[in-house]
Amino acid sequence: MDRMANLLVDSRAVRILALASIFGLVACGGPSGGTGEGGSGGAAGKQGTGGSATGGNKGTGGVTGSGGTSTGGSSATGGVSGTGGAAGATATGTGGAAGGTATDGGAAGIDGAAGMDGAAGSGVVDAGVDMPPDGGIGGGCTDNSGCASGFCVDGVCCESACTDLCMACASGKTGAANGLCKPISVGTDPDNECDQQAASTCGTDGMCDGAGACRKYTVTTQCSSETCTGSTDTPAGMCNGSGTCTVPTGTSCGNYVCSANACKTSCLSAADCTSGTFCNPAGHCVTPQANGAACIAGSQCTSNFCVDGVCCESACAGLCMACSAAKTGGADGSCAAVTAGTNPDSDCTADAPSTCGHSGMCNGAGACALYGATTACGPEACTGSTDTAAPTCDGAGTCVPGGTSSCGAYVCGNGSCLKICVGNADCSSGNFCSNGSCVPQEANGAACGGAGACQSGFCVDGVCCENACNGTCMTCNGVGTQGTCTAQV
Repeated sequence: MDRMANLLVDSRAVRILALASIFGLVACGGPSGGTGEGGSGGAAGKQGTGGSATGGNKGTGGVTGSGGTSTGGSSATGGVSGTGGAAGATATGTGGAAGGTATDGGAAGIDGAAGMDGAAGSGVVDAGVDMPPDGGIGGGCTDNSGCASGFCVDGVCCESACTDLCMACASGKTGAANGLCKPISVGTDPDNECDQQAASTCGTDGMCDGAGACRKYTVTTQCSSETCTGSTDTPAGMCNGSGTCTVPTGTSCGNYVCSANACKTSCLSAADCTSGTFCNPAGHCVTPQANGAACIAGSQCTSNFCVDGVCCESACAGLCMACSAAKTGGADGSCAAVTAGTNPDSDCTADAPSTCGHSGMCNGAGACALYGATTACGPEACTGSTDTAAPTCDGAGTCVPGGTSSCGAYVCGNGSCLKICVGNADCSSGNFCSNGSCVPQEANGAACGGAGACQSGFCVDGVCCENACNGTCMTCNGVGTQGTCTAQV
């Protein structure tokens, strides 16, 4: 009994020494030691089986103690085999190989505490805090019994049974987080829930609509063919997106009659034209028309002038003059100046922009225009972080030099101020590149990702620091002293 009591006392002493060693090492980032996964070697000596016990996960701090192979009960060296055993208490070991029989095993465990130096460097394995807990919403599952919610849907634990049409619980089907019952993404049908009906019905098209229902054929879907009867054309019907095929009202073929399924657009005889019109030599059904009517020859117009595709009041043959609304902005059939900035009939020839001469466009007053005041007549220039704007025309034929301006936080590149940055070299003095933008460098104490972000030129421990702060047990991110190099507490 006394010997067993001593074993208990010795075992507790080992644990106390182990904890004391660990705290001493952590305080100043001490040596890493071994992996120290020996286990609770001292106490293991009670069984007296010696070195046959395995020592945790291959820790170097006491897997195999000296004399560990001894099986006798009288050899005091059997206890030494537990070296590093107590270090396993901090790691994952199952115990060192305590030698000797039960009579001497307890004392041997005391020596096992020698393995504590190994435990200091073992660290702690990351448990994966980003993974959902077993049975939690969004976690993987195979049946309802594996989920706290009681619902295993689409291979993940779901917040509900999620049985409605076009609803799912997996991110791959909804685009939302795993575990949330949400509508299946529009234009997909991963669970084959929606029937594909004929387009002529304007019913469901075989896909989900992204709102928890089967999608109807969209407004771009044709549901009936174009038809033409007499001289009335009925365009193809289109789905309205709500399940109905909408057929437009029939329209007149004008001077023409129908062919098979559409209005004729040319004629060979009067049979191809409606009553009151005739087929002219060009193959069109026409009547003599007033000014402004479409034409291809003067013979179709009461004025006998067909200009720019319309019957015109005159021959309208002047420079930058026209008779159609498309060219003048006025009324079809009225001869007027062509809209400024256009040259539909190629009346004007363009000079080089550097001359600030004719732009090749009409001026809106029946003449050819000069280059406008915003036209560049030379290149932009940029040096260092100063940009010189391109010279521009004054609208009267003269090229005016451009002004200068600062590039601000950026420098010049490819002849102009940069607008984004790839590195600090793209930024002017006092600035650094952050996420594609040049921004002012940070003061000491501000968070940083590199020395270039700091006015001091030192980024230490994640903050801008007053100096390199590379001394032993020194930090620049102490509590209340961020930016100042101080001793670690």
